[in-house]
Amino acid sequence: MTVRNLAIRLSVTEGGKVKAELRDIGDSGEKSLKKIELAGKPASRSLLAINAAANDVKGSVSGLTNNLGPLGSALSAIGPTGLAVGAALAVVTLGLKAALQNAAEAEQSFNRLSAVLKATGNSSGLSGKQIAGFADEIEASTLATAEQVQNAAGVLATFRSVAGDTFTRTLTLAQDMSAVFGQDLSSSVTQLGKAL
Repeated sequence: MTVRNLAIRLSVTEGGKVKAELRDIGDSGEKSLKKIELAGKPASRSLLAINAAANDVKGSVSGLTNNLGPLGSALSAIGPTGLAVGAALAVVTLGLKAALQNAAEAEQSFNRLSAVLKATGNSSGLSGKQIAGFADEIEASTLATAEQVQNAAGVLATFRSVAGDTFTRTLTLAQDMSAVFGQDLSSSVTQLGKAL
């Protein structure tokens, strides 16, 4: 086998221009390599945390859409838009369910109060509607619910000597006692009713 050496000599006109072009190509290639290197690095902790949070939200939204049964499954099949619509429907459904449950509890509480008022011959001097209105006022200004106030009013109505302004004042003071001592409103009403 014969080895031949070949020498080629190139001559470039405007060598400075060619040199500048080659340097420019080298610089842009180096920038591209750095971008590729950065893209290949592992994700930062914050990016991983965001990804985990997004997956949790997706799981929660999927859970909400699954509550809708076959409709939820159909909406999930549509993709992210279907999941969003399904989640919105599930939230509305859960909201309506909670509202209906609260309304039922309020009605039961009012019916108990009315029964106690009737049994005591309305000795409190106030009607069920008046007490319910007062309960709504207390609910608006404290952490007590109107149902808790109505239930406590039912307990207070069993103390026949407490009537009129004394009745409403006792409910207000009982709410204050409950907040201070960390006890339920009915217990506070019982203590004040016995004292009166």
